[in-house]
This record gives sequence, structure tokens and C-alpha cells, in this order.
Amino acid sequence: MLKKIINLLNLEETTLASQYWQLRKPFMKKCTQCPHAVAEYGDPFSEALLLLKKPIIEQAMEETLLPTYSFSRWYFNKGELPLHSDRPSCEISVTINICGDKEWKIWMKRKESKAKAMALSILPGEGILYQGMKYDHWRKPYRGRECMQIFLHYVRANGPFNSHFRDKRQSFGVPHGK
Repeated sequence: MLKKIINLLNLEETTLASQYWQLRKPFMKKCTQCPHAVAEYGDPFSEALLLLKKPIIEQAMEETLLPTYSFSRWYFNKGELPLHSDRPSCEISVTINICGDKEWKIWMKRKESKAKAMALSILPGEGILYQGMKYDHWRKPYRGRECMQIFLHYVRANGPFNSHFRDKRQSFGVPHGK
């Protein structure tokens, strides 16, 4: 399932997120998955969005979900996301465009399907809802200056991965393993 969610963040939320991440950018860690990017796992601001947007994601999925974690990443020129599928804590995922100076597509291909990959793009404040374990996804090198994305991850409350609630952390807003 792939679903575009228009106005997942309203204009004020999108502006707030953009300003927040502009302030955080100098203090973020180099991303181990993506060259030319910095990232943050479980940042309190993005974790608040994870909880705040849960009802919208549940409505789109038509089922009850448990939040697992958020991940926030600034991509810079030539930054790319290698082809991958996600781990069980990312059973249901949303990528949200916070800001960027150039359109940038995310590519999705259902695993074990003969269908061609689909290229999807979203504007700031919009999100793409997808099943992270069922879709290979990637981004080609970014041709703009910079682009900020937030990823919100959930599991089905009655599904096989519900033990991944909070990504097995004691609380939201803390690093993995704590």
C-alpha cells in the first residue's frame, strides 16, 4: 500500500519543523546510511509528531497502530538513499517532506513484484504512507542544495511486530537502546 497524504502537516507545523531543523542541523550526526546527510534518531520534536499524527495515519490505514520511533534526516547535494527495505519496527512508515530547494522523488517497488518501480514526490507538509518491510525504496542523488525529511514509524497494534512498540525503548524521545 502506498498512499500520499496531503497536508499531513499544516502550514504552521511545516514552518515550525523547518525552523526547528534549521537550528538543529549544525549539531546533527553524520548519517551512517546516507552519504552527504546528517540524521537524528528519536529527536523529541519528531517524536512529538510521531504521537500527534498517529490518528491520521491510523485513519489512512483503517487500523490501530502503535508508534515505534521517528528518524530525521537532512540530505545535502549528492545525498542519496541506497535501495533498502525496513526492519520490523518500520512495518508502517511515513516520510514527510519538511523543506527543500528542489523536488526529489522517492522510488518504491513492492518486493517480489514484477511491477515497475514508482517515483513519488511530495511537497513540504505532505507525506507518503507505505509498508516499509514490503517495499524496497531509495532516492537517487539529490541535485538541490538541501532537503529535510522526517520519517515516522509504526507497527500494527494487533500484528506480529507489536513488541516493537517504542522501538523497545523505555520512553519516546531517547536514543535507541535506552
